[in-house]
Amino acid sequence: MTANDAQEQLEFIKKVMEETRRDITGDGVDFLRWGILSTIGVFLTYFYVLFRWPDFHIWIIWVVLIGLGWIFSIRSYLKTRKARATSYTGRLVGRIYGGYGVASTILGFLGPMFGAYSPNYIVAVISAILGAAYYGTSLIFGSRWMAIFAVGWWCCSIIMFAFPVIHTLLLFGVMMICFQVIPAYTIYRVNRKAVKS
Repeated sequence: MTANDAQEQLEFIKKVMEETRRDITGDGVDFLRWGILSTIGVFLTYFYVLFRWPDFHIWIIWVVLIGLGWIFSIRSYLKTRKARATSYTGRLVGRIYGGYGVASTILGFLGPMFGAYSPNYIVAVISAILGAAYYGTSLIFGSRWMAIFAVGWWCCSIIMFAFPVIHTLLLFGVMMICFQVIPAYTIYRVNRKAVKS
């Protein structure tokens, strides 16, 4: 193998990695939607418990919010599936976050419903598995900040398990804004600028 051949192969690998990274990060809209819906749900839950609002049941709010999230995600998946061929790593990341979504829906609703654990621990459980999803995809995204965010979610989970009080909902809401909504909005803005230019 000559130096030119090696250089061409490196350029090809770099191009494939860049295309794959663009493919799997997408436009950030799904991350942004889930982050916003989760943040709304967490803050509503906090105020519901804090002020003991009797007029509605918080589970109904979560069913509506999670249902909307799944509708948006499935619609987005069906739209992008036809619009472009997804890479293997893109499908892999989709499966990781799809699996996270299914797991967190099951753990968030069924765990407390069947008495496996107190509802006070829902955000601690969700934080732990969200950290795993971030950590698992940090290498694929080639992103050190995702690995750092994963550690942040795990530390947050430990705090929430250690102190299962109502105020951990505020911590989770702030974490969701800082570690999901803001990064997703940043990805969205960068992609919007790229499309316009």
